[in-house]
Amino acid sequence: MPIQKNRYEMAKRIKDLPPYLFARIDRMKQEAIQKGVDIINLGVGDPDLPTPPAIVRRLQSAAGESKNHQYPSYEGLLKFRQAVARWKSAALSLPNARCLPRRVRWACRPGAR
Repeated sequence: MPIQKNRYEMAKRIKDLPPYLFARIDRMKQEAIQKGVDIINLGVGDPDLPTPPAIVRRLQSAAGESKNHQYPSYEGLLKFRQAVARWKSAALSLPNARCLPRRVRWACRPGAR
């Protein structure tokens, strides 16, 4: 049976998307490496060191807990949102009232109402 050619055409809005920036950066990086350039990779954040064993063990343990086998609500976990609100308030020197946990799911920015 012959392979059927793709019957679908990509939408114009998809065709009009610019090339993925990090793909271009990766090509440039590889070209530089091939030329013998010693580079410092500031790419998408792939780790260059292995994950510490204690973290791997904790992740393995958490994966075995049934409470972690479900998705959180669409708002996310309140405990996590509260921690982000505290951190963001401190990082931006904002009073806690300016960065509320209910807003963390969107964004916290100075002057947000």
